[in-house]
Amino acid sequence: MLNIVKQRVFLFDFDGVIVDSVNIKTEAFAELYRPFGEKVISKVVRHHRSHGGMSRFEKIHYYHKQYLNQDLSNSDLMKLANRFSRMVLNKVTKAPFIKGSFQFLKLLKDKNKILFIISGTPEDEIKKIIKKRHLNRFFKDVKGSPLSKQENIERILKKYGILATDCVYFGDSKEDSDAASSVSIVFVGINYSCRKKGYKDFAQMIRRMGHR
Repeated sequence: MLNIVKQRVFLFDFDGVIVDSVNIKTEAFAELYRPFGEKVISKVVRHHRSHGGMSRFEKIHYYHKQYLNQDLSNSDLMKLANRFSRMVLNKVTKAPFIKGSFQFLKLLKDKNKILFIISGTPEDEIKKIIKKRHLNRFFKDVKGSPLSKQENIERILKKYGILATDCVYFGDSKEDSDAASSVSIVFVGINYSCRKKGYKDFAQMIRRMGHR
């Protein structure tokens, strides 16, 4: 069994992993698609909840194409994505931490580990959130969309000369698991439906590791 703390490099998704913000974005998607009726909202919410690792750009494009039979122009896509950002930014900044996440970040920092954020949130936005929450001191770099999580992980490995075998990636979705697998990085689920790959939260993980 992998001894997590012996790894050198730690990669984290953000929403649903570091902070409890998934419902904030679920509500924002529901509001964004409210003009199209409850059936569309239901489909959007169901898809969003089961594809947490997708970027909002991918989701909005997909929802309009699949549920509304509309091809969005780039400008219309950006307008909707920007509206979504305005709806969620302040709420995510104030969202509570996932249980044990802040303690785990401090534990890793005290052990001189190297930490990164790999998020599906637009990069400028996730950097603002990290800064507003005073989390900069924990992370060597923060990456977000429009690049995919796989692409951003590959960029991190190349830029900092890191081996995949030195890394572990914490996520809460199949997309996170697939991104880690695609670059041969160990994946650990946090509040992930496939619990055999992880833990309910970091507090549970820390207890099982024998830390208090």
